[in-house]
Amino acid sequence: MTNLVQELESPLLPLLIKTPNNRNIHGFNRDCFCLNPAAVSPTHRELFVFLGHFLGFSIRTKSAMDWHFPPIFWKQLLEQPVTLQDFEGLDAYSHQIIKDLEKHAIKLSPAEFELGVEETFTTRLSDGGLADLVPNGASVAVTHANHKEYLEKMLDCRLQETEKQMAWLREGLAHVIDPQVLSFLAPDDVELRACGTKDVEVEALKKITNSNVGDDHRVLKWFWEIFEEYSQDERRKYLKFVWGRSKIPSDTSNLRYKHDVQVYGHLPPDALPQAHTCFFTIDLPEYKDKAIMKRRITTAIELCGEIDTDYGAGNIRDEEGAGGGGGYGGYGEEEE
Repeated sequence: MTNLVQELESPLLPLLIKTPNNRNIHGFNRDCFCLNPAAVSPTHRELFVFLGHFLGFSIRTKSAMDWHFPPIFWKQLLEQPVTLQDFEGLDAYSHQIIKDLEKHAIKLSPAEFELGVEETFTTRLSDGGLADLVPNGASVAVTHANHKEYLEKMLDCRLQETEKQMAWLREGLAHVIDPQVLSFLAPDDVELRACGTKDVEVEALKKITNSNVGDDHRVLKWFWEIFEEYSQDERRKYLKFVWGRSKIPSDTSNLRYKHDVQVYGHLPPDALPQAHTCFFTIDLPEYKDKAIMKRRITTAIELCGEIDTDYGAGNIRDEEGAGGGGGYGGYGEEEE
């Protein structure tokens, strides 16, 4: 499922694009994506409805997925009022234009304003397209007298630029979740259900972990020490490797399968781990050395990015450049 979200956020599909802040590496939420205002065809509509189904699944089942939407997205999804501050989290440059024009209108005389401001009644949308705010907007200059009209039209245009796409998304969402149910939730609550917590905490994973060995077994103790040493990025990669998802759900009370760490003596002691994503399970050999164990797990989580039977240990070279060293090394034999 993490791979599916990554593909949705890639240039391969036309539904989601980088937010202006993401594209410009400026302002807040620089890792976020937004709906594509240029995706308006009947085919795009079908895809957005499907996206709504998929988003609804992650919200209803609390199956946290690695969605990257700015706060304004969740407000618009719930049809709640948005503010200028919300807009800043999407497009900081355009937000700054609004604030600068408001300041210039106060500090400058009409003549000074029109000498220093070179804006017209157009605006750039999130996809970079130019939109007229009035007929032939490119030929209508922003003046001291009409700047308030310009700011109002510009902000309205930007906040409504994906209204059609959002309506299609809600259409798909409504097939999975009753909109009246969503109306009882705050945007932050919906985001938490869909995306889970942003950080992968060791204690959160421990609470949902079972094992076939005791807590004092050296391999299990090393496992938790290694996981503690991992960065957030490496922890997410581990979850993706063992579960196909990169976040722990906000509510883990109804998980179908809990995280299961199985230690087996019949596996070669320097083998790569085996993962069974459908069952949230990892099989570990009885490693003799923590350093080797960490290298093997790290190799697996870094190089096994596919959930299929065409990619396993045979495709992975070890640290010395030799072949995979035993076990499946990837996601085992299950598919999702």
